[in-house]
Amino acid sequence: MDDGPSPGDVEGIASILDAIATRATPTGDILARGMDDALAAFGMSEWTITSKHMDPAGYDPRRLRGMALSYAVSVRGPATCAPPSTSLSLVGCWKVSTTMPTCRLHRLGRSHAADGQPDHVPLLPRPAYVDRILSAVAQLNEAPVTKEQLERLCTDTITRIRRFNLACGATPADDTVAERFFREPTDSAPVVDRDGLRRQVEIYWTKRGWGRDGLVPD
Repeated sequence: MDDGPSPGDVEGIASILDAIATRATPTGDILARGMDDALAAFGMSEWTITSKHMDPAGYDPRRLRGMALSYAVSVRGPATCAPPSTSLSLVGCWKVSTTMPTCRLHRLGRSHAADGQPDHVPLLPRPAYVDRILSAVAQLNEAPVTKEQLERLCTDTITRIRRFNLACGATPADDTVAERFFREPTDSAPVVDRDGLRRQVEIYWTKRGWGRDGLVPD
């Protein structure tokens, strides 16, 4: 990357950001393609931390254990508000010691799978926003909408997206996190448990009605 900025080169960093936006330089063009393509071009693919070709949000799944499940099952990759609810994950894991084997999100996943309770609704990640969302949807619908109706709509929408992604070539094997998170611990957190994450993903698939193979039966 001969035209890239040096560490601390503020003007150079601003310049490369502009080059990414406009693809005005070779490096800018490469970086504009996304992290996976850029790392491949630089011979650094083993460094990727993406899921489904998306860079993760600002939460390390080795430290915030619930985020591993969120990143793995999100229909669009590890976005900030990926389902299950980011806020739920943070509530359960933000102050949990990294030596603990689980967190609130995992416990909820197990207990909900056992008692048949509804799964997390991705469109309603923060309870404080529910009334506003209901009001907006009611105005668009020109009729009152209940929380239960909105939850059903959210669930149906996620399943429709799942079907579309599978039709476009996605596979259940994509419901995971980057290999680095399984093999490299941090200085304060262990690696993600591969088998444990797989079990949680299968619970999520089952609760969504997608079956244990994640393929969404007809």
